[in-house]
Amino acid sequence: MRSFPRLRGLLLAATLSFTASQGAFAAGMELHRTDFSQVPDWGIDQHGYALESLQRSCYKFHSQPVETPYGEGKLKGKVGDWNLICRDVLEMNPSDNLGSRRLFERHFTPFAVSFDGNYEGKLTGYYEPLLMASFTKKPGYEVPVYAPPADLPKDGSVYPLTRKQINAGALKGKGLEKLYVSSAIDLFFLQVQGSGRALVDETGQRLNLKFAGKTNQPYTAIGKILVERGELTKEEVSAPAIRQWLKTHPDQAQALMEENASYVFFTVEPNTGEGGATGAQNTVLLPERSMAVDTRFIPLGLPVFVNTTLPNSKHGQGAVYSHLLIAQDKGSAILGAVRGDIFFGHGDRAEDLAGHMNSAGKFFVLVPNTIAERIP
Repeated sequence: MRSFPRLRGLLLAATLSFTASQGAFAAGMELHRTDFSQVPDWGIDQHGYALESLQRSCYKFHSQPVETPYGEGKLKGKVGDWNLICRDVLEMNPSDNLGSRRLFERHFTPFAVSFDGNYEGKLTGYYEPLLMASFTKKPGYEVPVYAPPADLPKDGSVYPLTRKQINAGALKGKGLEKLYVSSAIDLFFLQVQGSGRALVDETGQRLNLKFAGKTNQPYTAIGKILVERGELTKEEVSAPAIRQWLKTHPDQAQALMEENASYVFFTVEPNTGEGGATGAQNTVLLPERSMAVDTRFIPLGLPVFVNTTLPNSKHGQGAVYSHLLIAQDKGSAILGAVRGDIFFGHGDRAEDLAGHMNSAGKFFVLVPNTIAERIP
């Protein structure tokens, strides 16, 4: 199955604070061997939740030949390096937190991650928004959610239509309208997140909206534009602040959103209760146990222990946040060795944390022992 790159946190001006050189040279990543006793807060995490997330990655590893290349640079190995790990992972009950922790300690070696001597990076968040929708166009539901056009390039080349042209009706009448939603702003944020859920007005049915391709037109962060225009400061900018600005400036909102020429298409599927967001590893993401990374540095499936803080928001309150997550996704704005985007799930808490998350943090990657033995 093909995995699509996800769009993560792209509208936030937080990306402005990221050092561009960090994403440019994978050779700049440094791994510092340590042991679990030196990983801050390692012993107090609920490791079974991370094990459940890793189980989903192991099913993907089992579907690949053992000689399939895995990772790059210092973390280069083969899928076969996961054979013994995944055997034990799939046999372990995730409700056994102590057993899960011991499994990670037995099969992995922790390394602190730095880039050009800097151990501190950036952590943001994303979530699954819920949109009100209708199968038919009617008053209150007039914004179409499009499936990908048949001629959408699959090789990453640019599709000739911009967001402005699509909004003006360039795809109208081609049978691509899968749903109609109540808000163009909500659709824009759905496209930034890359996946979401819909509640159908007529039936109460819940649906998953899954990323199915993008135009590869240039992406422009509208948060950056608002800062440049003096509408928001760098300290104020966040997803909720941007959304509020769009709602309170209806005469300017569409034009601002159309400054971002990129456009995202979706498939629509029934919600089975298993969750809707699927990452680049083609696994269903587990809230607060799955993370998007820059795969030039950190390969998919690798466990990453993060030390950071939640935002000073309603649900975050600046709390210390030390969690073991599994790298199962990637995104166009997630660039760098110490750069992650935490999947917070869906609902009010997830929206609050993802919308405000922009915290400094440190990474400890858990490397399979067979690969760790080859790291100097």
